[in-house]
Amino acid sequence: MKIKLNTDYSEKESEFLKKHNCEILSEIKLPNHFDDDIPIRMFIYYGSYIGEIEDDEDGLVWSALGKKGWGECYADLESLEEGF
Repeated sequence: MKIKLNTDYSEKESEFLKKHNCEILSEIKLPNHFDDDIPIRMFIYYGSYIGEIEDDEDGLVWSALGKKGWGECYADLESLEEGF
C-alpha cells in the first residue's frame, strides 16, 4: 500500500533535518500486511526510516521503522538525536 505523507515541518524541525542531511519523504510504500501505525511524516536519518506515529499513551512520537515494525519511541527530534 502506498501512503502519502505530510511534508510540513516546523522551523525547528527543518533545522534538525538540514543539520543531519535528512531526506524528507512525501510517500512510502508499505507491505499490504503492515499492521502497525501508519506514519504521518517520515524522513531518512543516517540510513534509517524515521516516522511520526500516533502512540496510544504518548500521542505523536518519532520512531524508527524496522523489519518487525516500529522501534523505540521518542517524544521529539532532540530525544531521537540523543537516544538513537
